[in-house]
Amino acid sequence: MIVKKGALVVVADASGATVYKVANRVNGVKLDDLECIENERVPRTSDLGSERPPRVVHSATRRGALEVRDLHDEAERKFAQRLTERLDDLSGDARRGLILFAPPRFLGMMRPHMSERVRSALVAEVPKDLMKIDLPSLEEAVGSLEA
Repeated sequence: MIVKKGALVVVADASGATVYKVANRVNGVKLDDLECIENERVPRTSDLGSERPPRVVHSATRRGALEVRDLHDEAERKFAQRLTERLDDLSGDARRGLILFAPPRFLGMMRPHMSERVRSALVAEVPKDLMKIDLPSLEEAVGSLEA
């Protein structure tokens, strides 16, 4: 696979995403920071409440608990949708391709929301969490896609 100059590289996880543009290809891949997208803060679970889950009576002798909504999971899913909508806006700039790095679980949250425009611009989808690595290591990871 060839990483072209001008391609967009997106590094994302549930906490946020950073969009880079491939700026130079002379001596390896060089990335320019284009945009940072952060997820809204969700309070800690203990701050959300500690009530027992609601109960339901199935019959005179059977009772059960209803599933409690996971507000953190809902926030991650909303962010995945918001990020794919932003990638749709940016895919006009991704004529040279779009490379997406994200953890497998977050990729799974993003896929249902990807438009056809984003799917067609997508050159590589790498199931790795690279949000916390430094820029030279990221440039090396993008360069290794060509091997």
